Amino acid sequence: MILEYNNVKQESNRVLQALEDPVNTELKAEGIQELIAKKMTGDDSFQDVRATLSAIERATDMIDGIDFNMIAATSMISHGVDAD
Repeated sequence: MILEYNNVKQESNRVLQALEDPVNTELKAEGIQELIAKKMTGDDSFQDVRATLSAIERATDMIDGIDFNMIAATSMISHGVDAD
């Protein structure tokens, strides 16, 4: 699992856009698993954030246990988000 932290929401959006091309394009060409991201910013509802955290907490295997392998977050993740 990769946690990608940004100070500015706009930067997080740029990272997510870059995943489509060129990042995942290059990973796929090299035979490497693509990055599938979940976003955690102040724009996301409490329900969406909770669902993402629940998926991580329930997973017994971080590689095969969830349908994403990256979280693109802003400072909201450092304020009140608690997970083991």
